[in-house]
Amino acid sequence: MQVRLQKFLAEAGVASRRAGERLIVNGLVEVNGKIVKELGTKVDPL
Repeated sequence: MQVRLQKFLAEAGVASRRAGERLIVNGLVEVNGKIVKELGTKVDPL
């Protein structure tokens, strides 16, 4: 089941949901080697 990236970051203890959103928008989050800047990006937490 895919979840929104900011929710995944919050559940993993990396940042709060709002702080996770700021990290994403500022280009500080990388998924599978690619920088993600779009809120609402879905990830597979497995």
